[in-house]
Amino acid sequence: MGASIEEMGRTTADARRLLQARAPVLVRGAVKDWRAVSAWSFEYLRDRLASTILEVEAYDVVAARLEPLELRRMTFGDYYARLKSVSTERLFIAETDITRSVPSILNDIEVPELIPTTESSRSLLFCGVDSLTPLHYHEAEHALLCQVRGTKRLLLSSPRKTRVMRPHRWYSLRRNFSRLSVEAWANSGSIGLDLAAAEPLECVLQPGDALFIPVHWWHAARGIDASISVTFFWPAARSHWAFPTPGVRTFWGSKSERLLRLFGRTLSSTRTIRLASCIARWVGIVDDAAALEADLKKGRI
Repeated sequence: MGASIEEMGRTTADARRLLQARAPVLVRGAVKDWRAVSAWSFEYLRDRLASTILEVEAYDVVAARLEPLELRRMTFGDYYARLKSVSTERLFIAETDITRSVPSILNDIEVPELIPTTESSRSLLFCGVDSLTPLHYHEAEHALLCQVRGTKRLLLSSPRKTRVMRPHRWYSLRRNFSRLSVEAWANSGSIGLDLAAAEPLECVLQPGDALFIPVHWWHAARGIDASISVTFFWPAARSHWAFPTPGVRTFWGSKSERLLRLFGRTLSSTRTIRLASCIARWVGIVDDAAALEADLKKGRI
Protein backbone atom coordinates (compact mmCIF):
# COMPACT_ATOMS: atom_id res chain seq x y z
CA MET A 1 0.00 0.00 0.00
CA GLY A 2 1.16 3.53 -0.75
CA ALA A 3 1.30 6.41 1.71
CA SER A 4 -1.87 8.37 2.42
CA ILE A 5 -2.81 11.78 0.98
CA GLU A 6 -3.29 15.00 2.92
CA GLU A 7 -6.90 15.91 3.69
CA MET A 8 -8.42 19.37 4.18
CA GLY A 9 -11.76 21.21 4.33
CA ARG A 10 -13.76 22.82 1.54
CA THR A 11 -13.83 26.55 2.34
CA THR A 12 -12.43 29.39 0.22
CA ALA A 13 -9.42 29.56 2.52
CA ASP A 14 -8.82 25.88 1.90
CA ALA A 15 -8.94 26.57 -1.84
CA ARG A 16 -5.99 28.92 -1.52
CA ARG A 17 -4.10 26.28 0.47
CA LEU A 18 -4.97 23.76 -2.22
CA LEU A 19 -2.89 25.47 -4.91
CA GLN A 20 -0.10 26.32 -2.51
CA ALA A 21 0.26 22.68 -1.55
CA ARG A 22 1.56 21.65 -5.00
CA ALA A 23 0.62 18.11 -3.98
CA PRO A 24 -2.56 16.00 -4.13
CA VAL A 25 -5.17 16.90 -1.51
CA LEU A 26 -8.26 14.90 -0.59
CA VAL A 27 -11.35 16.92 0.35
CA ARG A 28 -14.01 14.79 2.04
CA GLY A 29 -17.58 15.86 1.31
CA ALA A 30 -16.49 18.62 -1.07
CA VAL A 31 -19.49 18.12 -3.39
CA LYS A 32 -21.84 16.19 -1.12
CA ASP A 33 -24.56 18.82 -1.65
CA TRP A 34 -24.69 18.33 -5.41
CA ARG A 35 -28.01 17.06 -6.72
CA ALA A 36 -25.95 14.66 -8.85
CA VAL A 37 -24.62 12.87 -5.75
CA SER A 38 -28.12 11.90 -4.65
CA ALA A 39 -29.72 11.51 -8.09
CA TRP A 40 -27.20 10.14 -10.57
CA SER A 41 -27.13 6.47 -11.45
CA PHE A 42 -26.66 4.72 -14.77
CA GLU A 43 -30.44 4.41 -15.00
CA TYR A 44 -30.88 8.13 -14.33
CA LEU A 45 -28.37 9.02 -17.05
CA ARG A 46 -30.02 6.55 -19.42
CA ASP A 47 -33.37 8.24 -18.94
CA ARG A 48 -31.91 11.74 -19.42
CA LEU A 49 -29.42 10.93 -22.19
CA ALA A 50 -30.97 7.94 -23.97
CA SER A 51 -30.64 9.40 -27.48
CA THR A 52 -27.52 11.48 -26.86
CA ILE A 53 -24.57 10.31 -28.97
CA LEU A 54 -21.26 10.08 -27.10
CA GLU A 55 -17.76 8.77 -27.73
CA VAL A 56 -17.07 5.52 -25.90
CA GLU A 57 -13.67 3.90 -25.36
CA ALA A 58 -13.60 0.13 -25.92
CA TYR A 59 -10.96 -1.99 -24.15
CA ASP A 60 -10.15 -5.68 -24.49
CA VAL A 61 -10.53 -7.19 -21.02
CA VAL A 62 -9.02 -10.55 -22.03
CA ALA A 63 -5.85 -8.98 -23.41
CA ALA A 64 -5.70 -6.62 -20.41
CA ARG A 65 -4.71 -3.75 -22.67
CA LEU A 66 -4.65 -0.27 -21.17
CA GLU A 67 -4.97 1.45 -24.53
CA PRO A 68 -8.45 1.54 -26.10
CA LEU A 69 -8.98 -0.73 -29.08
CA GLU A 70 -11.07 1.98 -30.65
CA LEU A 71 -13.35 4.93 -30.04
CA ARG A 72 -17.00 4.33 -30.88
CA ARG A 73 -19.91 6.69 -31.22
CA MET A 74 -23.13 5.42 -29.71
CA THR A 75 -26.13 6.69 -27.80
CA PHE A 76 -26.09 6.48 -24.03
CA GLY A 77 -29.06 4.13 -24.35
CA ASP A 78 -26.97 1.71 -26.43
CA TYR A 79 -24.04 2.12 -24.04
CA TYR A 80 -26.24 1.21 -21.08
CA ALA A 81 -27.61 -1.86 -22.88
CA ARG A 82 -24.10 -3.09 -23.69
CA LEU A 83 -23.00 -2.64 -20.08
CA LYS A 84 -25.75 -5.07 -19.10
CA SER A 85 -24.69 -7.67 -21.67
CA VAL A 86 -21.96 -10.30 -21.31
CA SER A 87 -18.89 -9.15 -23.20
CA THR A 88 -15.08 -9.36 -23.27
CA GLU A 89 -14.96 -5.60 -23.77
CA ARG A 90 -14.77 -2.87 -21.16
CA LEU A 91 -16.66 0.24 -22.27
CA PHE A 92 -15.80 3.58 -20.73
CA ILE A 93 -17.16 7.09 -21.28
CA ALA A 94 -14.22 9.43 -20.71
CA GLU A 95 -13.62 13.15 -21.07
CA THR A 96 -17.15 14.01 -22.21
CA ASP A 97 -17.58 17.78 -22.01
CA ILE A 98 -20.75 18.26 -19.96
CA THR A 99 -21.49 21.80 -21.14
CA ARG A 100 -21.16 20.92 -24.84
CA SER A 101 -22.24 17.29 -25.06
CA VAL A 102 -24.71 16.67 -22.20
CA PRO A 103 -26.00 20.10 -21.07
CA SER A 104 -29.26 18.57 -19.82
CA ILE A 105 -27.47 17.33 -16.66
CA LEU A 106 -25.38 20.46 -16.12
CA ASN A 107 -27.71 21.85 -13.46
CA ASP A 108 -27.08 18.76 -11.33
CA ILE A 109 -23.55 19.94 -10.53
CA GLU A 110 -21.86 23.18 -9.45
CA VAL A 111 -18.34 24.53 -9.81
CA PRO A 112 -16.76 23.77 -6.40
CA GLU A 113 -15.53 26.64 -4.24
CA LEU A 114 -12.15 24.96 -4.25
CA ILE A 115 -11.52 26.04 -7.84
CA PRO A 116 -10.10 29.59 -8.11
CA THR A 117 -12.88 31.93 -9.20
CA THR A 118 -10.51 33.79 -11.53
CA GLU A 119 -9.86 30.69 -13.60
CA SER A 120 -12.02 29.33 -16.40
CA SER A 121 -12.71 25.64 -15.89
CA ARG A 122 -14.25 22.86 -17.93
CA SER A 123 -16.17 19.91 -16.51
CA LEU A 124 -15.82 16.43 -18.00
CA LEU A 125 -17.91 13.32 -17.36
CA PHE A 126 -16.32 9.90 -16.72
CA CYS A 127 -18.38 6.77 -16.19
CA GLY A 128 -17.97 3.03 -16.52
CA VAL A 129 -18.04 -0.33 -14.77
CA ASP A 130 -14.75 -1.63 -13.32
CA SER A 131 -12.95 1.07 -15.29
CA LEU A 132 -9.18 1.45 -15.22
CA THR A 133 -7.29 4.55 -16.33
CA PRO A 134 -3.53 3.95 -16.80
CA LEU A 135 -0.79 6.05 -15.23
CA HIS A 136 -0.56 9.49 -16.83
CA TYR A 137 -0.21 13.17 -15.99
CA HIS A 138 -1.97 16.31 -17.23
CA GLU A 139 0.37 18.42 -19.30
CA ALA A 140 -0.89 21.95 -18.61
CA GLU A 141 -3.87 21.80 -16.25
CA HIS A 142 -4.76 21.26 -12.62
CA ALA A 143 -7.68 18.89 -11.97
CA LEU A 144 -10.31 18.37 -9.29
CA LEU A 145 -11.79 14.87 -9.50
CA CYS A 146 -15.26 14.79 -7.93
CA GLN A 147 -16.76 11.38 -7.19
CA VAL A 148 -20.51 11.24 -7.81
CA ARG A 149 -21.47 7.58 -7.80
CA GLY A 150 -19.66 4.47 -6.58
CA THR A 151 -16.10 4.18 -5.33
CA LYS A 152 -12.86 5.12 -7.05
CA ARG A 153 -9.31 4.22 -6.02
CA LEU A 154 -6.41 6.46 -7.00
CA LEU A 155 -2.68 5.83 -7.19
CA LEU A 156 -0.48 8.94 -7.50
CA SER A 157 3.21 9.77 -7.76
CA SER A 158 5.27 12.95 -7.76
CA PRO A 159 6.60 14.52 -10.98
CA ARG A 160 10.06 13.92 -9.50
CA LYS A 161 9.50 10.22 -10.23
CA THR A 162 8.95 10.73 -13.97
CA ARG A 163 12.01 8.68 -14.97
CA VAL A 164 10.84 5.81 -12.77
CA MET A 165 7.45 5.95 -14.51
CA ARG A 166 9.03 5.06 -17.88
CA PRO A 167 6.94 7.48 -19.97
CA HIS A 168 6.54 7.07 -23.70
CA ARG A 169 9.05 8.98 -25.82
CA TRP A 170 8.57 12.70 -25.37
CA TYR A 171 7.73 13.26 -29.05
CA SER A 172 4.99 10.61 -28.92
CA LEU A 173 1.31 11.54 -28.75
CA ARG A 174 1.23 9.42 -25.56
CA ARG A 175 4.24 11.16 -24.00
CA ASN A 176 2.28 11.85 -20.80
CA PHE A 177 1.43 8.15 -20.28
CA SER A 178 3.54 5.60 -18.42
CA ARG A 179 4.57 2.22 -19.82
CA LEU A 180 4.25 0.63 -16.37
CA SER A 181 1.29 -1.68 -15.84
CA VAL A 182 -1.14 -1.03 -13.00
CA GLU A 183 -3.25 -4.19 -13.56
CA ALA A 184 -1.90 -5.92 -10.43
CA TRP A 185 -2.62 -2.86 -8.30
CA ALA A 186 -6.10 -2.52 -9.83
CA ASN A 187 -7.00 -6.16 -9.26
CA SER A 188 -5.40 -6.92 -5.89
CA GLY A 189 -3.91 -3.71 -4.55
CA SER A 190 -0.37 -5.06 -4.82
CA ILE A 191 2.43 -2.74 -5.87
CA GLY A 192 5.40 -4.29 -7.67
CA LEU A 193 9.01 -3.17 -7.45
CA ASP A 194 8.66 -0.81 -10.43
CA LEU A 195 5.74 1.06 -8.88
CA ALA A 196 7.23 0.93 -5.39
CA ALA A 197 10.24 2.87 -6.68
CA ALA A 198 7.84 5.71 -7.56
CA GLU A 199 6.85 6.02 -3.87
CA PRO A 200 3.13 6.18 -4.71
CA LEU A 201 0.34 7.71 -2.67
CA GLU A 202 -3.09 6.10 -2.49
CA CYS A 203 -6.60 7.19 -1.64
CA VAL A 204 -10.20 6.03 -2.00
CA LEU A 205 -12.95 8.41 -3.09
CA GLN A 206 -16.55 7.95 -1.97
CA PRO A 207 -19.56 9.85 -3.37
CA GLY A 208 -19.24 13.53 -2.49
CA ASP A 209 -15.44 13.46 -2.13
CA ALA A 210 -13.01 15.39 -4.33
CA LEU A 211 -9.31 14.98 -5.07
CA PHE A 212 -7.05 17.80 -6.20
CA ILE A 213 -4.50 16.52 -8.76
CA PRO A 214 -1.82 19.14 -9.49
CA VAL A 215 -0.39 19.55 -12.97
CA HIS A 216 2.29 16.94 -13.85
CA TRP A 217 1.40 14.58 -10.98
CA TRP A 218 1.22 10.97 -12.19
CA HIS A 219 -2.00 9.13 -11.39
CA ALA A 220 -4.01 6.03 -12.22
CA ALA A 221 -7.68 5.47 -11.35
CA ARG A 222 -9.71 2.34 -10.72
CA GLY A 223 -13.51 2.52 -10.65
CA ILE A 224 -15.00 -0.13 -8.37
CA ASP A 225 -18.11 -1.64 -10.00
CA ALA A 226 -20.31 1.18 -11.38
CA SER A 227 -18.56 4.52 -11.03
CA ILE A 228 -19.44 8.04 -12.17
CA SER A 229 -17.14 11.04 -11.77
CA VAL A 230 -16.95 14.66 -12.87
CA THR A 231 -13.49 16.19 -13.22
CA PHE A 232 -12.88 19.93 -13.46
CA PHE A 233 -9.80 21.13 -15.34
CA TRP A 234 -8.34 24.63 -15.32
CA PRO A 235 -5.07 26.09 -16.67
CA ALA A 236 -1.99 25.74 -14.50
CA ALA A 237 0.34 28.72 -14.37
CA ARG A 238 3.77 27.96 -15.84
CA SER A 239 5.19 28.61 -12.37
CA HIS A 240 3.25 25.54 -11.18
CA TRP A 241 4.86 23.25 -13.77
CA ALA A 242 7.41 20.71 -12.57
CA PHE A 243 10.86 21.42 -14.00
CA PRO A 244 13.10 20.07 -15.36
CA THR A 245 10.86 17.07 -15.92
CA PRO A 246 8.13 16.61 -17.01
CA GLY A 247 7.95 20.35 -17.70
CA VAL A 248 10.70 20.35 -20.32
CA ARG A 249 9.39 17.26 -22.12
CA THR A 250 5.90 18.79 -22.10
CA PHE A 251 7.14 22.06 -23.59
CA TRP A 252 9.29 20.56 -26.35
CA GLY A 253 6.92 17.68 -27.00
CA SER A 254 4.05 20.04 -27.78
CA LYS A 255 6.30 22.25 -29.91
CA SER A 256 7.60 19.38 -32.02
CA GLU A 257 4.29 17.50 -32.29
CA ARG A 258 3.17 19.24 -35.47
CA LEU A 259 6.56 18.84 -37.09
CA LEU A 260 6.75 15.13 -36.35
CA ARG A 261 3.18 14.57 -37.52
CA LEU A 262 4.13 16.27 -40.76
CA PHE A 263 7.10 13.91 -41.10
CA GLY A 264 4.81 10.93 -40.54
CA ARG A 265 2.35 12.06 -43.22
CA THR A 266 4.74 13.22 -45.90
CA LEU A 267 7.78 10.95 -45.69
CA SER A 268 7.46 7.85 -47.81
CA SER A 269 10.88 6.51 -48.76
CA THR A 270 13.14 4.71 -46.27
CA ARG A 271 16.06 6.95 -47.27
CA THR A 272 14.08 10.13 -46.57
CA ILE A 273 12.83 8.82 -43.24
CA ARG A 274 16.38 7.92 -42.20
CA LEU A 275 17.66 11.35 -43.23
CA ALA A 276 14.91 13.13 -41.31
CA SER A 277 15.59 11.01 -38.20
CA CYS A 278 19.31 11.80 -38.32
CA ILE A 279 18.60 15.53 -38.71
CA ALA A 280 16.19 15.39 -35.78
CA ARG A 281 18.91 13.85 -33.62
CA TRP A 282 21.54 16.33 -34.83
CA VAL A 283 19.42 19.37 -33.89
CA GLY A 284 18.53 17.82 -30.54
CA ILE A 285 14.85 17.02 -31.13
CA VAL A 286 15.35 13.34 -30.27
CA ASP A 287 18.00 11.23 -28.53
CA ASP A 288 17.36 7.99 -30.40
CA ALA A 289 17.22 8.46 -34.18
CA ALA A 290 16.62 4.74 -34.79
CA ALA A 291 13.59 4.73 -32.49
CA LEU A 292 12.14 7.80 -34.22
CA GLU A 293 12.74 6.17 -37.61
CA ALA A 294 10.88 3.04 -36.51
CA ASP A 295 7.97 5.06 -35.15
CA LEU A 296 7.69 7.08 -38.37
CA LYS A 297 7.64 3.90 -40.48
CA LYS A 298 4.90 2.37 -38.31
CA GLY A 299 2.87 5.57 -38.17
CA ARG A 300 2.94 5.75 -34.38
CA ILE A 301 3.38 9.53 -34.26
